[in-house]
Amino acid sequence: MNKDIKYFGIDISHLVFDVTDSEGNYYQFKNTISGFKNFAKLLSANS
Repeated sequence: MNKDIKYFGIDISHLVFDVTDSEGNYYQFKNTISGFKNFAKLLSANS
């Protein structure tokens, strides 16, 4: 099984956290429990 690796860069601040993936896509999430749940959904979609 051959899997491509995707990297994420994360910058966390007080209100939001910014995420950029290795393909150059940018995402911004609220720095809350629901924001981290949405980020986890993004990770699941890319695994």
